[in-house]
Amino acid sequence: MPKRVHSASDRDESESTGPSKRTRKVADLADICQEFYNDVRAHKTDDGRNPSESFVRLPNKRASADYYNSISDPIDFTQIQQKIHSEEYTTLEQLYDDIELLINNAKSFYRKNSSEWKDANELSKYFYSKTKSETIDSYYFEEFFTAIYNAQIDDRPITDIFLFLPSRKIYPDYYLIVTKPIDLKMIAMKIQNNEYCTLDDMENDLLLMIANARKYNDPKSQIYKDACALKKIITNVRNELDSALKSSNDRLRLRKRDVLLSSEVANTEYPEEPDDEEILPSQTDDADSETSSLGDEDDLYRILYNAVRYYKLGAQSLIDPFMKLPNRRFHQDY
Repeated sequence: MPKRVHSASDRDESESTGPSKRTRKVADLADICQEFYNDVRAHKTDDGRNPSESFVRLPNKRASADYYNSISDPIDFTQIQQKIHSEEYTTLEQLYDDIELLINNAKSFYRKNSSEWKDANELSKYFYSKTKSETIDSYYFEEFFTAIYNAQIDDRPITDIFLFLPSRKIYPDYYLIVTKPIDLKMIAMKIQNNEYCTLDDMENDLLLMIANARKYNDPKSQIYKDACALKKIITNVRNELDSALKSSNDRLRLRKRDVLLSSEVANTEYPEEPDDEEILPSQTDDADSETSSLGDEDDLYRILYNAVRYYKLGAQSLIDPFMKLPNRRFHQDY
């Protein structure tokens, strides 16, 4: 039977009966994009702030010329909304890319811990929690931790002092000065408990640890200098991990270990607090005090030990790295 030849009138009639499949598909995608956009725009922090409000419109070009000199591809939520209305997005991933670009622009330009940077960071956390395909593999957190823990300067390990918080008995003033104490063990525990959603979260904790050390210790002390050096290392490692995340060839996944360092550190016990009688009083007796028993050889040893044990250079104790031998598993060469 010969095939029927469709006339022009037949085609016109079929096209007028309703929208094409492609048109319906684009309309459905626009609805999905709009729903996701509304969800991101409606997100609020625990204190009721809407972080997306900071990025509804780009900064004024005349007042913020430096923004446009720094950001090569500026975008705001108003432009994203217009692209949804004009059905410019052909995939949901394109919308994701624009929102991620907006967030990265803000975090790149604004000073860290400024209100705009914090809003961008909050949006980043929410955005990645909504896009499961963009979730960071936990192994990147392990790589981040391992690189920082093994940091050295001239073959000298510099992170031992950051492994545990200072003793509350010996350094009670530390907890009056530092309001958010954190150490490498706490960071390791958060990795093990899957508490980090993004590398930003972990980097923030590491930088808080550095800020605490610089806040408490004298700028001339070695721990202060080590903290400054470690801050640069944290930034460099983070940049390397960002590059690895963007690369199609993921080298990091090949370097898997039988035992994760964060697990080892998380399960390491905190040092025992000293007994009260072992703590040197803040006001020691004068050497010529009638109550001093300097003739007793044991007391002479105790006085010498305590003088060395609790000596400080500014606010920094010099004895801490020598209180315990290095961990056999981590420092077999010792």
